[in-house]
Amino acid sequence: MTGGTDDLRAAIALYVAIGLQAAPFMIPQLGTVILGRPLSDDEVQEALRPLIEQTVRFIEERLAEQG
Repeated sequence: MTGGTDDLRAAIALYVAIGLQAAPFMIPQLGTVILGRPLSDDEVQEALRPLIEQTVRFIEERLAEQG
């Protein structure tokens, strides 16, 4: 990419916005490819739930520290 810092920031913002918009559609397919089974599989859900809960707790703690 050519251009200055503002151009780079704009490109990154666009990239993130597109990625966030596409994530709900991409993540299930990506999970199925990587795991070899759908994310809706009970065993997969059981394994993912603690990781998701831990991530949410971490984010909540960091936000509480800042607020």
